[in-house]
Amino acid sequence: CHLICLDVHSNHIQYWEFKCELLLNEVISPINGDKERKDI
Repeated sequence: CHLICLDVHSNHIQYWEFKCELLLNEVISPINGDKERKDI
C-alpha cells in the first residue's frame, strides 16, 4: 500500500503508511476479533 503512496506523494510517506495500517486493522479486525485488536 505505501509503495503506491511513495510514487504519488513521497513527502507524505509516513502519513500514508499510517493510514494504510489503520485501513488494514479495520479489515483484519473482524477476522481476528475487534476486542483483541482494540486492546493492542
